[in-house]
Amino acid sequence: VSSVINHASDCHDRPARSRATKIDIPTGACRWIAAGFAGLLCLPGTLGAADVITGIDVRGNTRTHREVILRELLFEPGDTLASAALTESERNLRRLLFLGHVNIYSKPVAPGSVAVAVLVEDLYARTLSPLFSGDDEEVSYGAVAVDYNLLGRGRTARLTAFDDA
Repeated sequence: VSSVINHASDCHDRPARSRATKIDIPTGACRWIAAGFAGLLCLPGTLGAADVITGIDVRGNTRTHREVILRELLFEPGDTLASAALTESERNLRRLLFLGHVNIYSKPVAPGSVAVAVLVEDLYARTLSPLFSGDDEEVSYGAVAVDYNLLGRGRTARLTAFDDA
């Protein structure tokens, strides 16, 4: 097997010239290279093309409801597992202000089927902040209370109390 690679000159002051480089690769080497790439695509422990999700186990959520976590996942039981869906689902969950560490992984349960485990860490999602404004003679004050995971439903509630001077 041989291949020809053309290189074009990138100088603007000279006319573009082309030169050809011939690379000879023995036929047996091509087979070894192709087998190596195929082996990288089929490493043990990677996702197979026909792995079907049989169940989703959510762990680590103490305050957040299971349904809130499940609605952010891009897959459900019965779907064919795709690594991109796992990665994007992790990204979706990390985007939520009330969740910290997130890990999603699959484990084989039978040939052609996997169970997906979703591990999350609930964060303390409440804050209380004081408010002050004005000058030395007239000071206005107040407080803002925010809950980023109201009743574990993933909703945000904000309460502001302010005394205007």
